[in-house]
Amino acid sequence: MSILKEDIEKKLMKKIIIDCFYSFIKNPNEESANFGVKFKWLNLALSFVICIIGVILASILSVSVFFITGDKIFQQRESFSIWKSLFENASIVVFIAPITEEIAFRLYLKRKKINIFISLTLLCYFLLCCLSKISFYKLDTANFTNISLSLTFTFLLFIFGVNKYFATIKYKYLFWFSCSSFALMHLLNFTPLSTYQFIFFPLLIFPQFIYGIVMGYLRVRQGLIWSVLLHILINGLPFCIKFLTK
Repeated sequence: MSILKEDIEKKLMKKIIIDCFYSFIKNPNEESANFGVKFKWLNLALSFVICIIGVILASILSVSVFFITGDKIFQQRESFSIWKSLFENASIVVFIAPITEEIAFRLYLKRKKINIFISLTLLCYFLLCCLSKISFYKLDTANFTNISLSLTFTFLLFIFGVNKYFATIKYKYLFWFSCSSFALMHLLNFTPLSTYQFIFFPLLIFPQFIYGIVMGYLRVRQGLIWSVLLHILINGLPFCIKFLTK
């Protein structure tokens, strides 16, 4: 009898989670949800499943494009490959990147001044690193310069009232900007783009766009730590598969 009751409770929780997610996507808002711990973990698990489905769909599309064009558009450039050494970049890809990217692209989804300031500073830093063609995570003189410039620029933006501007933006636009900018940043994994990669670039960033939606949902409803955890799971999965199949 207790097993049946637990089964019913799980099904009910899953339905509530799906309904909550669907209603959030229809109308994103920055209200937190008062979920219990068990509910939050189940929400994380189902969010992970949604992200995996996104990867599978992207893979199917990739195969379809390959048959049409003969070009493996999803193949990343060697210079951006994480497989030069299995453990060499694990700390960056699995831990540091998820934390910094979640702070940059989703911390400001709760529109507090400090959140906006930190997110904008990191976004400026990422942009400067792209323009100067320097790795985000390589600490050298050039990157310290980029950090200083980013802090200065964000400080100036705040003097001119950028935080007040954030408060006037409709939340759904802010949310979808977060998802889109996060996805577009991952085009750097493929630069310089081949002809077909340039044409089919929406397919390249389709998984990251799905990630952005799901992580944004978790960040808003449950807190930043949960979107970071999901990000770590997604980034860590390829390392686990590679390790187990070695």
